[in-house]
Amino acid sequence: MDGSILENEVAAIYGKACEKFKSGEPKSSARVRVIDKASYAAVDSLSLLDDFRADADPQDYNIVVYNLVDNAVEDLSVRTLKQDDKDICVEVTGYVSKKNILLALKDSESKEENFAEEEKTEGKQAFSKTEKLVEAPTGTAKNPDGKISLWVEPTEFYNNTSSDKFAEFIAKEFEGGDIIISRQKENADYIIQSNVLRAKVDPVNSDTSRLQMIVAVELRDAEGNRISTQHQNRFVLFSAEEDEQEVAFRLMKKLFENACERILQKIKIIEPKGNDSRLFEPIITPGGHQTTAD
Repeated sequence: MDGSILENEVAAIYGKACEKFKSGEPKSSARVRVIDKASYAAVDSLSLLDDFRADADPQDYNIVVYNLVDNAVEDLSVRTLKQDDKDICVEVTGYVSKKNILLALKDSESKEENFAEEEKTEGKQAFSKTEKLVEAPTGTAKNPDGKISLWVEPTEFYNNTSSDKFAEFIAKEFEGGDIIISRQKENADYIIQSNVLRAKVDPVNSDTSRLQMIVAVELRDAEGNRISTQHQNRFVLFSAEEDEQEVAFRLMKKLFENACERILQKIKIIEPKGNDSRLFEPIITPGGHQTTAD
């Protein structure tokens, strides 16, 4: 298709959803959730996404859909279909430029290529490290009992501040089983670094705002060399009645939980147990404090 024609073409979107009212919550909160759900359904229905949906990792697909909802939907209109004491149903309409859809897909493809190359490099590093550790099957010199020790750095934010409080939360995500949290950095087998790369609030209308957040958790070896980085990217809608900081805290907590779980999988891959090193399995890499609108 000719590029000049493509730039002028748009795809209409339509979606609907229902949401139950939760006990004790403002009805506006349910309305925010149902608009979010209907907007996702509307973009999800785009036929231009069919091939990508079939082949992509679900998380990567979700990131593309929410990216389009957040940045590419134009003339979004919301109509209430039903509302009573139990639930609310809405429909949304709008359109998306086909050019923007293809740009979003191209951007995702580019990120996947970068992540694939990163995975290849990480696999080599992991294999090399496992070979070395097999020589000490009962543990390392730092941890003779065979436990894996982690040092967790303070969480860094996009505005050049840091938080020990969130580092404590992240530490709890790893602690347990064969993993302990080191009290001294020099005694740790691995270092965990966490970052809030973006926390942006944009008004949708007088009653609703949208929060987008991107976080990253890095696994480094004792010398500071990066082994793996896991990113999480999501946006949520919230009403004017909700506390912005509380919304940000809940979202940040969820994103860090997801990222830490993937890093934990990496640790299990590269660390041997007993006399046998653990098998390498493919892991797919997906690609505050105070929120501000920039």
